[in-house]
Amino acid sequence: MSRLDYLAEGLLDGGRLRPDSPIRAREVAPLLVEGGVDPAVVELLAERLARWATELGDNVVSAHVVRAGIADLELPDPLADLLAAALGRPADARGLAALAVHLVDLAEAMAIRVFLPELPALSAKADRTGGAARQVGLARHLKG
Repeated sequence: MSRLDYLAEGLLDGGRLRPDSPIRAREVAPLLVEGGVDPAVVELLAERLARWATELGDNVVSAHVVRAGIADLELPDPLADLLAAALGRPADARGLAALAVHLVDLAEAMAIRVFLPELPALSAKADRTGGAARQVGLARHLKG
């Protein structure tokens, strides 16, 4: 994934999340979806990294330690590649927190890409279900 080159530059700029981070997330999301990555797994990874960032304090953590700490998530290859690109050097708490925020942006962009096409069918089903419920309610009301 050559689109992951931006991660080598880091996600922080002057102690703040880079302003292009959400744009990059929207660019990379289709690649992850096409690679079979479930948005829920990205959210789990983001949550794990965010918790780790709060516990890290002034210490730093290497990519090897992070991979070992999240081995139970069994990350799909495209997501593992993204993580490797983001953790090219040891990360501090701010770096892990920035990565977690970026992963949340990615998961959101992926979820929109995955679930947006399903919305019309879900909406139609909800309309049918709501109509049926109203009819049942009306019937009960008329029966008294």
